[in-house]
Amino acid sequence: MWVTLIAASTLCGRISPDIKGSNLDRQHLEQMRMATGAGLMGAATLRIDDPEMRAVGGVLPPERIRSVITTSQTLPFHKRFFSSNPFPVVFTSELSVAALKQQSPPGVEVVAVPFFAKGLLSLQHVLEWLEQKGVHSVLIEGGGRLNYAAFSQQIIDDIYLTVIPRIEGGVNGAMFLAGEKGLAQALRLVNCLSLETGEVILHYEVLK
Repeated sequence: MWVTLIAASTLCGRISPDIKGSNLDRQHLEQMRMATGAGLMGAATLRIDDPEMRAVGGVLPPERIRSVITTSQTLPFHKRFFSSNPFPVVFTSELSVAALKQQSPPGVEVVAVPFFAKGLLSLQHVLEWLEQKGVHSVLIEGGGRLNYAAFSQQIIDDIYLTVIPRIEGGVNGAMFLAGEKGLAQALRLVNCLSLETGEVILHYEVLK
């Protein structure tokens, strides 16, 4: 299973729904979705925004699995993410399965996965479930807490990070990685693409 993390951040490492890349960066994201068998995002991203995970041309490839992961017993099931076929998958803990199944609309599958550590679900079990469905590559679309969990559980193979020419700042701003403990992860630069918008797309391999 190959796992790619994709994100866009300011020069100071801030991410949020109102910090968006250009149309060129959007096209790159859509191409990455087309090239992967599944997409995974954190519940906080879904609550703040409504990313449907559409690919090139605004399509939802019928064979591609869209998914969200949460430890909460509530999700915004009214959002468009849940209303389009193929319907998404919700990964959650055993404690939250019953509540989420009761709330979820028809077609949405709720899957229980164990905890990796306190407050963090096992992403390896998520990957194993996806692999059983025939998925060979996954695109993680954040936010910061999911990004942190993915690195701390050492499941990431490469990263595409778009650096947006903007300074955000602020101690309460959402970070590219949001976790309590520091991570020391070495990377190798594979490619650096400078866009006419002033953005830079950095492609890194995660050294293991």
